[in-house]
Amino acid sequence: MEKEENKGYRIVETSSYNSLFFTGGKQKKEGFTGVHRKNLVDLLTHPSHKENKELLLKELRCAAGVALLIEAIHDHRGDPRLAALVAACWECGEDMSEHLQLFITLATAEPLPVALEALSVIEEIQKIPPGFTLPESSQTTEHERQNESPERQFILGEISKHLHEISSHSG
Repeated sequence: MEKEENKGYRIVETSSYNSLFFTGGKQKKEGFTGVHRKNLVDLLTHPSHKENKELLLKELRCAAGVALLIEAIHDHRGDPRLAALVAACWECGEDMSEHLQLFITLATAEPLPVALEALSVIEEIQKIPPGFTLPESSQTTEHERQNESPERQFILGEISKHLHEISSHSG
């Protein structure tokens, strides 16, 4: 990693020349390109980049890094690498509460490996974001839960338990 004067951080993986630039608020306002997202996915998931993963996770601990990661997740729904992208959300240690609804959706609608990583992200969230409404338990929800696999029932139960726990601490 290099620090470029007034340009933010540049993450370079020399064996394949992948790099990412975080230039403060610029990407947050303008969005990232597909190349940014592709490079992030490659750096997080390709075995040849394993030795740089910790450095990359550390550098994702900023608003631009989180924004890039969330965009990559949206772009890679249905991709076999989605679980690794979601795992990076809890591995980087950044607050993901602003994206709570996304992780609930991932935990309830995606295949089990992605769902378990999304549950890990949810369990790291310590506050309910402003404007988020906890889903009310209803007979329909309980009926739907009974039709789910035991693994999915566990995930749904853990999400509900954690959300109620953190809402009771903040309110």
